[in-house]
Amino acid sequence: MIGKQELSDLHEFVVETQNQLEMCLPPAFFDIMPHLMIHMVHQIQALGPCYLHEMWSYERFMSVLSRYVHNRAYPEGSMIEGYSTEEVVECCQEYLKVQKGIGKPDSRHKGRLAGKGTSGRKVFIDHDYKEVSRAHYSVLQSTQLMQPYIDEHLAIIMAERNGCSNDWVMK
Repeated sequence: MIGKQELSDLHEFVVETQNQLEMCLPPAFFDIMPHLMIHMVHQIQALGPCYLHEMWSYERFMSVLSRYVHNRAYPEGSMIEGYSTEEVVECCQEYLKVQKGIGKPDSRHKGRLAGKGTSGRKVFIDHDYKEVSRAHYSVLQSTQLMQPYIDEHLAIIMAERNGCSNDWVMK
């Protein structure tokens, strides 16, 4: 619960902040929205908490619905058709094998350990990890820390090569 003293302190803070912003920002910044903050405290004092008397959630939902309007002669029908279509598609996705949302991109981290990843907008799947193992090998070869281990491994192979050629050893 917010006390009356806290509301008056909040009102003073909002007014002071508004004045400081007016000193720093150009007048074009100040439309009706920053000005409405000054009146919020008075609304809370008169009507109670904002969620009991504001229409923001309704307006936000209407913004979503207005994107579905394709026939301006029948906007309500377009809204109903678009919203119900989206609901049906989202419901059916649970039963389909490929669960990819409409308009929702996959995470770039999705499936990285399973050999699936993205390269730009294209998706590649490396089932055998051939590319991963090649990249891993090239990183290991170029790392200076690995050089003693590489030399030791090469010495072991040279000792056990049983008359094979140097080309075979390097392979």
